[in-house]
Amino acid sequence: MAPARIHLTGLNRLDERELADSLPAETVTFERPRATGARHGELVTATAIVIISSQVLRTLAVWLLRTHRSRRIEYEIGVENEDGSKETRTLRVDVHDSAAPEDEVVQSLAKLLAIDKGVLGTSE
Repeated sequence: MAPARIHLTGLNRLDERELADSLPAETVTFERPRATGARHGELVTATAIVIISSQVLRTLAVWLLRTHRSRRIEYEIGVENEDGSKETRTLRVDVHDSAAPEDEVVQSLAKLLAIDKGVLGTSE
């Protein structure tokens, strides 16, 4: 079952701005916890709640490639299913020297989220 929404946690303000600028406004919302007892200068992170689509997967792939400098991407994704159940899945991708690293990450996201690869329109 493909998830209804995913949760990307631990986002700093730059991540939040990049995702807000890149994703269609109707597909993403951000939650920032109240800074209860936070000290001056303490980093408060946000969570992006994203509705899944093929366009969103492509945008996330580009964002993940840009924010992970090494050849290995490892990122925990909160998954919210249609039935309301929630779980955490870990995306692990070893990006190879290929002509299409974006497609490689999109395919890995699709596999992790159990999305039919036929609807993605990638070169695989």
